[in-house]
Amino acid sequence: MLVNRRPHVRTMVLVGVALAALVATSLTLWIRGGAPATHTPHPAVMLPLHPLVPLPALGIPQPGPLTYAGGHVEVTPKTYLVFWGWASTSDPVAAFMQRFVGAIGGTPWLSTDDQYYESSGGKLTYVTNPPQQLAGVWFDNIDPIHNNLSMQDIATEALAGVRHFGVTDFANSHIVVAQPANANDAGFNGNQYCAWHDVSTDGFTVPAGTPQYAFISMPYVLNAGPNCGEDFVNPAPQGTYDGVTTVLGHEIAEAATDPGAGTQGDSGWLDFNGNESADKCAWVNIGPGGATNITGNDGRTYTVQGLWDNGALLGVGYCTN
Repeated sequence: MLVNRRPHVRTMVLVGVALAALVATSLTLWIRGGAPATHTPHPAVMLPLHPLVPLPALGIPQPGPLTYAGGHVEVTPKTYLVFWGWASTSDPVAAFMQRFVGAIGGTPWLSTDDQYYESSGGKLTYVTNPPQQLAGVWFDNIDPIHNNLSMQDIATEALAGVRHFGVTDFANSHIVVAQPANANDAGFNGNQYCAWHDVSTDGFTVPAGTPQYAFISMPYVLNAGPNCGEDFVNPAPQGTYDGVTTVLGHEIAEAATDPGAGTQGDSGWLDFNGNESADKCAWVNIGPGGATNITGNDGRTYTVQGLWDNGALLGVGYCTN
């Protein structure tokens, strides 16, 4: 049967950096779908610095702990990269993304996810941080691509990736659908978000018998410039790719702690507003736990945002980087 159920959206909003030190706020907007009969997919999405919806400025992260909602987590996370419709396998942005995903495993930054767990039969099993989390790379120049891609288009391409890689460990795997400069997600083109993640059972049409798979929509964020993090931490020209790793790292970290993307019956770790681990620290660029440069397991430097740590500040919780 075709999967078709009402999904959920969490949006990470980027607002004016000049106001960063003035207002403490959450940067995540929880948006629900329309009438139940519509069943429009609504993934957990990361919005740009100047959103269509007016919100207060970034600064201090949203307070309150993440709590376990009963769903699964990725115990041994695996990231598969699908570069859909890219003109060249040697594209520098594609190469940079591959290096980043290959370098974050085992880092102190990503080890923040290790405190989060799933519960089954009274047993707690925690997220781990293996050194190698890049599980595969595919430049798909077979399946046709067009600009203004729908969310369904992204889900369908992610399924092509599942089939290409022969994924079997669905509980611990997610597919990144990376889009080229000239063919991106329609919502990204409309300045609605920078990226998003979801699961196939969240209102998408998939063939009968398809196991639930998690996936990430990663547009070509350089098209958005500073609105999706360019030069967010480092000055130009060093900061050109700041947004690439900040946005992609945000989605990968959340795919591990909430692979169900807040869907009913499979939500992982969320706070009382529906924020995920990276949402709570989205675009925080001041104070401890703010966006910064880390050293990957390859010895190179990458820009990332902080991730929420329930145990920080003597158990009150705060961002950690």
